[in-house]
Amino acid sequence: MAFHFMLKSMDYCAKLEGGKFDLDNVLRVCDLIFKRNGKVIKNNYRQSDEMLAILGRGKCTEGGEVRSQHRSAVTDLCVVQTMGRLYEKLQYGDKNRPLFTWSRGSKRPGQGVRYCDIMQILKDAAEACGRDTERYGTHSLRRGGGSAYLMAGKTLEAVAFYGQWAD
Repeated sequence: MAFHFMLKSMDYCAKLEGGKFDLDNVLRVCDLIFKRNGKVIKNNYRQSDEMLAILGRGKCTEGGEVRSQHRSAVTDLCVVQTMGRLYEKLQYGDKNRPLFTWSRGSKRPGQGVRYCDIMQILKDAAEACGRDTERYGTHSLRRGGGSAYLMAGKTLEAVAFYGQWAD
């Protein structure tokens, strides 16, 4: 999601002391909307062909920005299909719950995915690919998403707007 939606780490990480979420900023379960043929669906999320994400308050925004992704033909990398499967698997009860929390009873520290967890995952992936681990971090997801969208034919202005880059 961070790659395809060019998210900031504050949008998905538990960044407060003790691994807690800032609920004004972080994506919550209720902030994703799944659609099929233009209509909102409430089940069978893996069948969706579009997903909307409603962003919380950010550094430069008051929140409420809606971003959309459509189903990709490359199913292994399709964020819509992947998130649909996650929603079906987890069966979220509390819709105000942060999106990327650990399951109850987990031995992991904090309420959910922390900044340091994401950093470690990215560095492990870079190392597995034979890359310099010092060159990769959470911003790599935003930069990579921006680059991918430019290569897919989006305009620089559209990518800068979507990624919330001023220049």
